[in-house]
Amino acid sequence: LTDDNAETFLSFLSNVRPRLKQVSVDMFSAYVDIVRDVISKPSEDIEDENDDIVAAINLAEETLGKSPAKMLAHTTLFPSYLEIRNFVDYCRKENSIVSKKVIEQIEGLSNLQGHVKQCFHGAVRFFSECPKFIAEIAATPQESLYDFTDETRTDWRDFLRRHEDETDKEKGFYFQTLMNCLPPSVGGTRVGGGGASPTLKRVLPIVARMLRTSGKYDG
Repeated sequence: LTDDNAETFLSFLSNVRPRLKQVSVDMFSAYVDIVRDVISKPSEDIEDENDDIVAAINLAEETLGKSPAKMLAHTTLFPSYLEIRNFVDYCRKENSIVSKKVIEQIEGLSNLQGHVKQCFHGAVRFFSECPKFIAEIAATPQESLYDFTDETRTDWRDFLRRHEDETDKEKGFYFQTLMNCLPPSVGGTRVGGGGASPTLKRVLPIVARMLRTSGKYDG
């Protein structure tokens, strides 16, 4: 950097320097994995993009405020019976308005692709712990979004709170990332509009039907 560029950067650095802190490589790597979906794909809407940037900053401050030991202690593999590629194939076979919308999100360039991935892995983990809801949620009409009942909403919120610090680095799934893109009404922390609530309501019933078809759960 030279001349004006250097001066601009030095001015920026002087404002940022008091907030800098030393972190381990493992901690930094964990943070990058957490916010990858938020910052790596441009949003189609400038307002959504600004929301995502703010969310990424908040997540960074929260994540880097934790000790490395706590972060690494929760970097474990979740038991998984499904892969995202199988889910995509199932959506194509179902070929409903809802499943087509999920495919559009997966194949798009916005952060909605990340929303589908986080909601999918969250749904698989939820059903593995609460199989009693599989039949009920699977019964959602294929052309409709799932409408939470009081019981499922309560159990879903409790589920997120129980695991909020856990991650599955191998699959790129992070409970904090999922919660960061969901509104408080479904256990998340995102406020001010946008978010992945509609995506979650599309993904849950499709995953439930996929599980019943696969025979992994009786539900």
